[in-house]
Amino acid sequence: MRRPYLLIDVDGVLNPINPPPDMGFETYRFRGHEVALTSLHGKWLRDLGRWFDLVWCTTWEQQAPRHFGPVLGLFDLPVIRFGSAYGKLPDVIEFVGDRPCAWIDDRIKQDDREWAEAREPATLLVEPDPMVGMTELHHAELGLFGQQLDRPPETESQLDL
Repeated sequence: MRRPYLLIDVDGVLNPINPPPDMGFETYRFRGHEVALTSLHGKWLRDLGRWFDLVWCTTWEQQAPRHFGPVLGLFDLPVIRFGSAYGKLPDVIEFVGDRPCAWIDDRIKQDDREWAEAREPATLLVEPDPMVGMTELHHAELGLFGQQLDRPPETESQLDL
């Protein structure tokens, strides 16, 4: 079985509008924009890499691995490129194909929810508050989802034991 993807947005997820003071955020300047990042997010994402293939899913596109990857300790992650004028979803659909996935983004739309609910492969949407970004609860939710996908499904014979 192929590992699920974890699609990672940046702004509002790893770069919150109002970074919590207790999470060790530092300010960086990339392409004329101030960005607040914490190594804690990098640690959580690397941890989630036990169950997921991590993928940048951000409008920063090719800039994500260049700027955010080194700060967060996330090297050589693939990037979803957005060519659609209709948001991220068409390009996400093409990229993930029939693989299970989790998608953490602060702007999940109704179309995204409908797509996720209708998919046969397991799909989890996680929508952090853009003021706060990714929290320990999001990390735990994603980890539980990844662990559940990693377990073989129980069969009747296993249940009878």
